[in-house]
Amino acid sequence: MGHYDCPCMEKCPLQHAMLLIGGKWKVQILCAVCNAGSIRYNALRGKLDGVSNTVLSSALKELERDGLIQRQEFLEDMGITIHFNSFGYDITEDLPAISACMKAPLENKDYMVVADVGGDNAGARVLNQFKKYFVDESDCEMLIVVNANRPETDTLEGALYHIQTIQAETGLKVKGLISNTHLLRETKVEDILKGYQLCRDISRETGIPITYTTCVEKLVPELEKAKAEQGLDDMVIYPIKLYMRPTWLDRK
Repeated sequence: MGHYDCPCMEKCPLQHAMLLIGGKWKVQILCAVCNAGSIRYNALRGKLDGVSNTVLSSALKELERDGLIQRQEFLEDMGITIHFNSFGYDITEDLPAISACMKAPLENKDYMVVADVGGDNAGARVLNQFKKYFVDESDCEMLIVVNANRPETDTLEGALYHIQTIQAETGLKVKGLISNTHLLRETKVEDILKGYQLCRDISRETGIPITYTTCVEKLVPELEKAKAEQGLDDMVIYPIKLYMRPTWLDRK
């Protein structure tokens, strides 16, 4: 603890405390964390009206440095390791680059590996460097994620072309469709139903089954109701939480 100019004592604990929690957001952050016990970044940012990602990230780093909060890696605690693209975590563009760290889990059959190489045939091209691991197609499964709000897959013709080019690039057959139509935080049940209908059309044309339909947890009751009313008995709803990076969520 340093020395501070204080009329009451040489080392003033009150002034030191003010240095630690000073600024516009630190007290609010501490209150939110204290009330929640533990809280994820997106949930915390939702409680702080007007804070930017840059300011919030900086304040959190300072609070962690000063020992006032503790950052916890939730996924790693569950035995899940994330390998980002070759350019680092906070790249916000879809780049055809997979970290070489992917090779270790692919070599070990005790691991279940999920590779998101999204986008298009250019994005899927990176799988070719790992092709020897996919020779036995009974040991791997390629799923196509369909978002009916993306320009590449917003029509049946576009989605079919999307699938064909990815299969041609990788030499792998698509074994399932994931209906994942959304507008991030603005997603409505109508969006999910629109995407599901597109996936049904794709399935009829290709014979590829719909594996599941994703839905953020808060919309599941409403989607279940619509499913019953519309007789969509074959819809398998997969509830999800939104854990996307804030730099993606807030892109304009």
